[in-house]
Amino acid sequence: MASATDGFDYFRGWLILQGREVFEHIVADPDALADLPVIRAQAPGAAYLECEDTLYIASRAYRAATGGELPPHPFPIRHRELDPAWDFDFDDRTGMKRRLPRLAALFLD
Repeated sequence: MASATDGFDYFRGWLILQGREVFEHIVADPDALADLPVIRAQAPGAAYLECEDTLYIASRAYRAATGGELPPHPFPIRHRELDPAWDFDFDDRTGMKRRLPRLAALFLD
């Protein structure tokens, strides 16, 4: 069984495949997921949208081109600090309705 972190990563893989414009829009406004037709089609069943394979594209391409494995930490990425406002209990239905009202309306009501 995948962990919650794995589930997030696999969803991130799916979101990346939606294209840069969609990805950046959703990162800026997570509640905007509710506007995507594929998300609306999932409600209320909440089937998982994920694509783990997306996370391995670079390593597979490198292996195909070189026959070797990517070196550890090949990409120096500097992430922004996480917004402490997003450190909350995602199981708190009231909090979810306040923070992500459109998604909550689709999946929690």
